[in-house]
Amino acid sequence: MMIPNELTDCYSDLQPADIYGAIEIAAITVLSRAFDMGVTATYLPDDGLQITGMPHIGDPVEITHDRIGKKLRRHLLYAIEHELQTRQTVYEAERLRQLQGKVLTGFPSGLDPDGSVRVEMDLSSQFRRYILLGTCPRRYQPLHERDTYLRGKEYSWYVCSVLPVTNHRQTKVRIVLSRTSKQLPAILLRQRSGIERIICLSRIPGGPADIVTAQKIPKDIINSVGKETGDIYRVRILKTQI
Repeated sequence: MMIPNELTDCYSDLQPADIYGAIEIAAITVLSRAFDMGVTATYLPDDGLQITGMPHIGDPVEITHDRIGKKLRRHLLYAIEHELQTRQTVYEAERLRQLQGKVLTGFPSGLDPDGSVRVEMDLSSQFRRYILLGTCPRRYQPLHERDTYLRGKEYSWYVCSVLPVTNHRQTKVRIVLSRTSKQLPAILLRQRSGIERIICLSRIPGGPADIVTAQKIPKDIINSVGKETGDIYRVRILKTQI
């Protein structure tokens, strides 16, 4: 049984072994249930999917293409695509995990019923043209910002986690973002000042935040970050190593 190229071409980021493995796992899962027997499956690009059934009684038998009807074939192709999608999502999550603990800019694109803000982030400068979708739960939104995010306005977001999630029908990468993390002002100050040793010891979002630094931070940078986050920064310079 041959698998349409258009089904596998969408997952070219995966290694061939991962693609073949996904096809075999899906075939074993679907066909063992359909034929009520153990099944082995081997996929080779030139020969297609080779399937062997192992009846409860008797010798192994080859399950040929003509024994797989149209409805079962559609179900099999759906299962293969789901397995490929799952592996692709896990691959993307591993690749994007480097973003955890960083600050990205993005635009609010909508609001979920639970109050989470959906965020679009364009990573074309770091990857090929890639629009990353994130979510900022309501508990990670400062009180003074809730229900005020504007579509098309750019905000800075701290990346809390990058995880693959599934609802049994679809698997996707979930990026959890925060505007309340005390890491957010520290990273923004480091990025804009070029000073590496800046730490935020404590922060009340929209209120005071205690910042320690190894050297003086230009006042205009402190003001710009404060305006971005809505905080009031109390900055101390420590000569000792931080």
